Amino acid sequence: ATNIRCMRIDDCRCLSDKAFSEAVRNLPKLEKVSISLCNSYLSKDSLEALGRSCPLLKSLLCVGSRL
Repeated sequence: ATNIRCMRIDDCRCLSDKAFSEAVRNLPKLEKVSISLCNSYLSKDSLEALGRSCPLLKSLLCVGSRL
């Protein structure tokens, strides 16, 4: 597994739930996630995948998103 602890996604309107979920499944050490203006395809399924896959998550910021 990777040691990435922070992830920031800005203005990524073509990111799908499937792609996001696959990414976070491979990033179990994430502690901080920021999602801005990615409202086209992300849903609650993405947040559920994040919660299940990243037990160390301490901070989640969603700005300009329907999440």
